[in-house]
Amino acid sequence: MGMGFHSRGRDNAFYEMKEALRQYFIAGSISVTITGGLILYLTARRGYFDLSIINKSLASGSLVLLGIVLLLGPLSRFYSRFDNWINYRKELGILAFLTGAVHVYLSMFPLARRGPFGLYQSRPLVAYSGLLGLVIMAYLFIISFEKLKEKIGMAKWWKMQYWGARITVLAIFIHMAVFKYPEWNAWLGGEAGKLARPGWPPASLLVAIFISFVLLTRLSELFGAKAARFLTPVWLGTAIVTSFLLFNL
Repeated sequence: MGMGFHSRGRDNAFYEMKEALRQYFIAGSISVTITGGLILYLTARRGYFDLSIINKSLASGSLVLLGIVLLLGPLSRFYSRFDNWINYRKELGILAFLTGAVHVYLSMFPLARRGPFGLYQSRPLVAYSGLLGLVIMAYLFIISFEKLKEKIGMAKWWKMQYWGARITVLAIFIHMAVFKYPEWNAWLGGEAGKLARPGWPPASLLVAIFISFVLLTRLSELFGAKAARFLTPVWLGTAIVTSFLLFNL
């Protein structure tokens, strides 16, 4: 019986490790697809490729991943087809943190024009809102380890994850919106600059539309599940139509 117990324990540990690797592989594939797609889009739009494009794609990719993390909860509650995807929130959140951390490193060092803290001095709201998001993601990443989770307690841990994810998305959304608003305003006003495809909207503007869809979906839950199930496709349709119209301005 002892041998059988240990054998089952090893089998369970192997299965858990295999399942964790599978989930990280799928989450990693999603992350690479999103960031890679943004890199291709920006390269085609601008007509060249450099480190700045990678950096911008990492920033937008991190925000998209966080948006997906926030979106999976309500989608799994509204529609049963998304039930299995709820298991990927942890992995997607960790990858969002790692992607964001690389973005901050590139912004502060290889791509910094006025030194590591130049942006913090010239545009503090932009810099510190982004840093706040990264710090919260780092904290959520640290407490994701099982031993720390057990010490904190599941109820408190879930509360920290709940509020931490939401504050992070808002902080990074503010960081992007304030930083990119002049570019959005100029493009919407017809000032495209030297772009290979000036008719294509800024990638960050498309990401902002997606995050707006996520936030509206979350807010819809305040009106009850029935209303949220009705409103979510409305928000999605609005986001798709808005994005389509941007390409046809």
